[in-house]
Amino acid sequence: MPKSKEVLSSTSNSDSESEPDTKAKRKKQATAEKPAKKQKSGESSKTSTASKSSSNKNENMFQIGKMRYVSVRDFKGKVLVDIREYWMDQEGEMKPGKKGISLSPEQWNQLKEQIDDIDDASGDLNSTAGYDAVIQHLNDGKKTCKEIEDFIKARAAIEEKYAKELLGLSKKVCGQNEMNTLKRSLDVFKLQTEQVSLSHLQLAQTMRDEAKKLEEFREKQKEARKKVEQQMDTLQKQKATQYKKTMESKRTYEQKCRDKEEAEQTLNRSATTSNTKQQEKLYAKSQQAKQSAEEADRMYNQSVCVLAKIRQDWLKEHIHTCQFLEKQEVERISTLRNIVWTHLNHLSQQCVTSDELYEEVRRSLEQCDIQEDIEHFINLRRTGDKPPAPILYENFYTNQRTAPTRQPPSFSRRGPLPLPTNIEDDLEYTSVADAGYSVIR
Repeated sequence: MPKSKEVLSSTSNSDSESEPDTKAKRKKQATAEKPAKKQKSGESSKTSTASKSSSNKNENMFQIGKMRYVSVRDFKGKVLVDIREYWMDQEGEMKPGKKGISLSPEQWNQLKEQIDDIDDASGDLNSTAGYDAVIQHLNDGKKTCKEIEDFIKARAAIEEKYAKELLGLSKKVCGQNEMNTLKRSLDVFKLQTEQVSLSHLQLAQTMRDEAKKLEEFREKQKEARKKVEQQMDTLQKQKATQYKKTMESKRTYEQKCRDKEEAEQTLNRSATTSNTKQQEKLYAKSQQAKQSAEEADRMYNQSVCVLAKIRQDWLKEHIHTCQFLEKQEVERISTLRNIVWTHLNHLSQQCVTSDELYEEVRRSLEQCDIQEDIEHFINLRRTGDKPPAPILYENFYTNQRTAPTRQPPSFSRRGPLPLPTNIEDDLEYTSVADAGYSVIR
């Protein structure tokens, strides 16, 4: 990253040349105003494009951050210092953000005179780039915890909605008019469907408990971090304040030393040319400058010692904070990993529970006996074991009854029921012949 000295050195030449060039440009523009009015719109657009390209030639761009750039260029007799945050569009092009600031030549020269102080104030001692990167990473981790928490809550809401709808479905009438073994199988089917819905309700509550634990963990880490960050912020402010005082003491000390040397040189030069009274006055001034320099030296040395003490405390706290934050990050990653793992275990267990409940229905269906159900219906609803007697012919005049000449064929009891067979499109397991069949091995 270039310091401000480097930015200034790269632009100072263009600044010195920009002032005389500005007057010449104004004269040329004044003489060219009348012909310019007669130009066509196409020519004017070409001129504006050329002026833009020529102005961009004097521009110097420097990167001072990840997506932060500063450009210094001459613009209409002023020095334009443009510091912007850039962003990346969908096509991958860099786009500038907010506008920068413009300085007059006088302000620019004043800034160049004070650039040493700016460089000193932006030294590594006051830099918080590393600490800020750690804090940003922890903030991103906290955001991830919140996203996982919201995900589990949303999944719990889906499970609860599904469970309630499934519970309502299990209460509906299904096979009410059936009887015997098929009725028992359908009753088991409805009962186990209800149990599946209740298991999904329990799963939804378990997921909410998981999300609650993650929320408590996130808040706990937030409160623990707050104390450490407040302590670090306090020490960083103290360090920056003391650093500023130390630099002021240093400038005062250097100025007092220059005043002392100047007073001593004046005293030595006037030793042969001045009278006694002037010599005494210059000597007193030299002694006063010497005392002021010694006092400034003492204050400067004291400020450096205080800054060293604050720096030592800050460094100690910085190490402790980094160790604490590293421990928090280890706990966060471990907790997130375990919570997601446990969440998946609950989902797998729900699948096993549902299959066990469905297996109960399958066992009941295996006990469904078609022959028995048919016999049960016949025994329950039968009206007799003989067919109705034939209707005889009765003569009106003689009251004589005679049987019909053509007798109906005699009926015999039914034979055995046909065995159920699979239709071509049915799956193979629709009829289970094995009495010991089970999907659970």
